[in-house]
Amino acid sequence: MKSLVVCSAIFAVSLGAGLAQDIDEPIKPAERIKEMTRKNTERLSKELMLSEQQVQEVAKINEEFAEEIIRLNEKRLQVAQKREQKLRNVLTDEQNKQYEKLKENRVEKRREQRKKRRELWKKED
Repeated sequence: MKSLVVCSAIFAVSLGAGLAQDIDEPIKPAERIKEMTRKNTERLSKELMLSEQQVQEVAKINEEFAEEIIRLNEKRLQVAQKREQKLRNVLTDEQNKQYEKLKENRVEKRREQRKKRRELWKKED
């Protein structure tokens, strides 16, 4: 049972870490989240030497959390878009242009950070 809790925690942390992105680009498509779920289950199975029953239970837990994350992400995007529209209504045309540039810079910075993280992950594998 402890291993299931550990597996769930590892999955939640690993998946949550990949979810922080800009509101204009979806965090992860549902298929990508499901693929991450499958790979996570396989990795935990190998690293923790899970029994077949444990693998099935971990897979079920991971799938449940993946579905919840997908639903939460969709809601988060809706809320973020609503906030964005309200914010843009308050700004002047010039401020909206500046805001757009700020967002573009932030998106580019995040892309660079993700690229660095992926390179580190590849080195660890």
